[in-house]
Amino acid sequence: MRFNEVSISILYEYSDDVINTLAEKLGITFNEARVLYYKENFFEKRRRFSYATRCMCSMFSRLMYENFKSSDYAFNKVIVKCCNHNENHGKYIFCDGILEINVKYDYNDFFAKSDFEKKKDALVIIDKALLLAAEKFDCDYSSFEFVKNQIISENYCNEWVWQTKSNSSRQYKAKVICEHEVGIVNLYLLIIDKDSKLISKSLIVSTKPDEWDYHMYLGKIKWISKNQVALYGKNGQVVSDKTVSYTHLRAHETGRNL
Repeated sequence: MRFNEVSISILYEYSDDVINTLAEKLGITFNEARVLYYKENFFEKRRRFSYATRCMCSMFSRLMYENFKSSDYAFNKVIVKCCNHNENHGKYIFCDGILEINVKYDYNDFFAKSDFEKKKDALVIIDKALLLAAEKFDCDYSSFEFVKNQIISENYCNEWVWQTKSNSSRQYKAKVICEHEVGIVNLYLLIIDKDSKLISKSLIVSTKPDEWDYHMYLGKIKWISKNQVALYGKNGQVVSDKTVSYTHLRAHETGRNL
């Protein structure tokens, strides 16, 4: 099967003594106390951690598809659960192509780090998980190592072109660029002339750092006229549009430099 995605989360670890104390204090059952403890102590931390590590997970998943989409793996999705206790490291659950595997990582210090350090840590977590997975499932680790090294060589910059479309005269080209950072995703609409000169770069939208928060904006690019382009969302509505100025248009038509 094809490798599609890696994601990072936090393993819910708790002490029975803590849960029993909470249950006795509030007069509720052990399971009710366990759920309450999760909501109060883990839910928000897990959500923030997943968002902050998504930048590298998204980049890793994309590069795996670009470089190894025809390769065959024992799993198509890996969910990495970061744990604080050594006894949980390396434990895994595998079902229907989805591998959930635990990796020892002290996530409590994660949020105080810089965005660049967070990216580096996220890649280390992914690498450790896939190395464990390769060992447990006796599969080739080299493709995972290749992508890891590619991310390092690109300085952990998760920026990519979603779609490109030229106008009818092929004088201009519109591009949608995704800049995925630790805390935000910015989508931009770029217009470039036939000499690869940037004419304009306009912000389409800023979203939370997860594909589910921006994928609905990525429908299709369409040139409405020779100098006006629009981005349509998946619902068919215009998300953003841009017009090449008359000055630029006339300069190209007459062959003059601006």
